[in-house]
Amino acid sequence: MTTSSTTTSTTSSTSSSSITSTTSSSSTTSSTSSSSTASSTSTTTTTETTITFTPSGIYALKIPTCATWNQTGITVAGNANGTAGSDLGSLRGPVSIFVDNNNTLYVCDRSNNRIMKYYANTNTGIVVAGNLTAGNSSSQLKLPKGVAVDQYGAIIVADSSNYRIQRFPFGSTVATTIAKNSSSNLLGQIRDLHIDVNNNIYVTDSDYNQIVKYYPNSGIGVILAPTNGAGSGADQVNAPFGNFVDGNQTLYIADSGNQRVQMWAVGATSGVTIAGVAGVAGSNLTLLNNPNAVIVDNNGYIYVADGNNDRIVKWTTNYTAGGICVVGCTGSTGVANNQFNGVRDLKFDTQGNLYVTDQQNYRIQKFMIQLPTSGCPTSGGKFQLKPGQFTDDGSMALCLSIALLDNENNIHSSIKQMNLYRRWYENGYLSSNGECFDIGITVRIALNKFISNSDQSETAYYGNTSDKASGNGSLMRLAPIALLYYQDPSHAVTEAMNSSKTTHASILCLDSCRIYTVLIIGALQGFSKDDLLNTDQVFVPNGLPNDYWINNPLDADVFKVINGSYKQLNPPEIKASGFVIETMEAALWAFYHTNSFEEGALKAVNLGNDADTVGAIYGMLAGAFYGIDSIPNEWKEKCYFNDLVQTISDELFRQSQIRTNVSVVYKKLLEVYDDLAKFYSGTIKRRVLPCPKQYKSMVEFNEDIQQLHSIYESVLKPLDEDQEMITNEEKQLIFNRSKTILKQFLILIEDDKHSLTIKWLRNVNPFSQKK
Repeated sequence: MTTSSTTTSTTSSTSSSSITSTTSSSSTTSSTSSSSTASSTSTTTTTETTITFTPSGIYALKIPTCATWNQTGITVAGNANGTAGSDLGSLRGPVSIFVDNNNTLYVCDRSNNRIMKYYANTNTGIVVAGNLTAGNSSSQLKLPKGVAVDQYGAIIVADSSNYRIQRFPFGSTVATTIAKNSSSNLLGQIRDLHIDVNNNIYVTDSDYNQIVKYYPNSGIGVILAPTNGAGSGADQVNAPFGNFVDGNQTLYIADSGNQRVQMWAVGATSGVTIAGVAGVAGSNLTLLNNPNAVIVDNNGYIYVADGNNDRIVKWTTNYTAGGICVVGCTGSTGVANNQFNGVRDLKFDTQGNLYVTDQQNYRIQKFMIQLPTSGCPTSGGKFQLKPGQFTDDGSMALCLSIALLDNENNIHSSIKQMNLYRRWYENGYLSSNGECFDIGITVRIALNKFISNSDQSETAYYGNTSDKASGNGSLMRLAPIALLYYQDPSHAVTEAMNSSKTTHASILCLDSCRIYTVLIIGALQGFSKDDLLNTDQVFVPNGLPNDYWINNPLDADVFKVINGSYKQLNPPEIKASGFVIETMEAALWAFYHTNSFEEGALKAVNLGNDADTVGAIYGMLAGAFYGIDSIPNEWKEKCYFNDLVQTISDELFRQSQIRTNVSVVYKKLLEVYDDLAKFYSGTIKRRVLPCPKQYKSMVEFNEDIQQLHSIYESVLKPLDEDQEMITNEEKQLIFNRSKTILKQFLILIEDDKHSLTIKWLRNVNPFSQKK
């Protein structure tokens, strides 16, 4: 089940001292004032004197949450073939990099003892500090390892082997010394240097295993971390490399020797591990291997240069879920344009493009940001949904769950399913906003047939058998069947087809439901992604006969997808359409090409078009494969009617172990929801809309809200009187979850109240006028 999506844009201002990015609906574009001047000039000259100066330095890093990056890098400095050199088109041992607000790139070319500057759209550099000869004069450098540019255009250099920090004023190749090693200021070899918006300088001192802050105009540093010397404790670091300080002055350290990234709040005496595992090097996405640099964006997402794994990894704010590979995801070292050989540093430009120091390939690679044409998914859309409100996919899956769990009478399951779909269709039952919306044409036609014939049939199979009616409406709600019957795959496959027949009876829909049920069950059984997506033979889970697919072959179009069509294609060939084959192909594409639930979900919904359904179908398989803990907490917390969804999920799991009477918690929570939903949709929602009984005053509206509270209390009152049939723990769980269900309805009612108020202010209530 997924939430809705729509376009969101981030607009920022431009000033002479800082420029931030602007995200449009189709791409991310930067301010054009001085950056366009620099870019266009650099294509015709290699001298700085023609460049109109605009203060450079730090800009507000704004990366859209849905951003991904092209996996093919562009060499913007150094030689693409991985060879070293000392000419203006080559590098020798590049380490730290910096990108200013004009998208100008600065490279600390360590082994050439110089700082190189590259304007946008050119890979021929300009020497702006140092030269090929190592030395300790004010115009020389010796194996520098860090570079940054302040708001005045001055270049700040960590002159590592001279044990000093140098400042080269804009346009000058002669530096002044900011800080140096002395008896009053112990300064060892600096591995990295970071500058904040206030021109404070933060250096990683590798000799003394510490992060030191230098205020402007002060040559004496302040030790920020660690507080207990070198080691692996929370208050220690071991061979740290990169550091980063965010807008809250929180310090992040790439604690390389401890294989982790540490976060130190202002004034903290110890750090918190937010990426990697202390002392454990590895290549899976929960581990790091010599992290060399770290950056944190405006969302709190952490980007790490995972040195020996030759990749850039992203951690969201759900730190325990592990990382997401951003670029360098091949799992191998090399010189190809999608590979690295020793990742040393990373930076973003104002557009969100990613720059990576590919150290042993002697080059800097640029990876272009990718955003969906409709912008990032947040909320709204054509149905104006809020974050966490699910669409028809979620509503129908919940209806199907409840129908499957109902074993109290002899009514055929297909009729139970269609009766619940009808309640959703007519009254908004189990909808996230209290009304039916986004219903598919094929589903609507089947439901109308059912409504017309509901008293005449023992079953309710009203799906169209034509291939032209092969929408994704039955596949999108499939998950409850696989969850409930995963221990009996043969029965699960049969039920998947029967469930599809209620609304979608074409062979394409039936076979898509069959194979996808099998894949979900395989994920629940713990099979690897390679097993599930094996193209040598169609996957068979434990419990399904080995010759099942031989005796029950898939339709050719379905088999083409399962045989790996999604592995070779990319958008626009991958489509998020309403056609079941293309939808399943898109979902498997997102699952195959990513390594975490979140990464795949973003990839799926960012295809646009029928984004919610592609996301839902992806989520069924990915959720079974990665587990619930892999889903970001903020996503789960925002889900509407979250506790009701959790209760239904709990009951599906309980009944999957042994079919018995439903639990008292499930039964009572469903009763609470049903009674509140009937009054809300049948009275409050109906009276908000134009009708003879539409609310004419807030007094009437508030009276019905009080009635809703009374219904809530009357449903729960028997719990206080029943001391034998329910435990205190169950009782408390019912009270807590019921309270959140009531709260969710009250949130919907607040929206209705707002709508009413607007109508009254505009005097559009036709029943408020005397005639």
